Amino acid sequence: MSTKEKKVLEDIFSRLLGAREEEIEAAFGDIIAEIAKRNDLEDPDSLYLAFVYPFGDILDAALKKRGSVLQKYQTLIINHWTFKNIIEKIIVDFEGSACCADKSSWLINGFIEYKKSSKLPDMVIGEEEFWKPRFGRAAEWMEFIESIDKLLHGNWRNFVVALQCIIKAGKDKYSEAK
Repeated sequence: MSTKEKKVLEDIFSRLLGAREEEIEAAFGDIIAEIAKRNDLEDPDSLYLAFVYPFGDILDAALKKRGSVLQKYQTLIINHWTFKNIIEKIIVDFEGSACCADKSSWLINGFIEYKKSSKLPDMVIGEEEFWKPRFGRAAEWMEFIESIDKLLHGNWRNFVVALQCIIKAGKDKYSEAK
């Protein structure tokens, strides 16, 4: 990529991010100003209790009012990018970055469907199904996603076991090819 092309992309992203910041300021400027004045928010515990925890309650109430099945998956929703990033990094390590976001989204959506119906996602890869990871069984991936939820609630043991299982599946698949 040339310097000129890089500059054009930087300008585009800068404008997009700037527009989003302006939207946020316009919609929530008064609230942001009040928060900025507070002196009791200098540590993670205070910030969490003042903003993140109540946001979870608000989200929970909104999903409950709507009758959404997603209410059961509040941790996954609030930490969606954490789940996606963990899954994507593992996929990238074994398959490269092509379609890793599609694969992680498909797995997360498959997890929600699995929790609703107890039916595992179909991991058989059709000719043009680029959104499915090429390693790991459906049950292994579902257990791994469940373990991320448990990890975020302090249970690291399930996560380590499930992570080792997914890593082994990736190594087994890709060491065969060599």
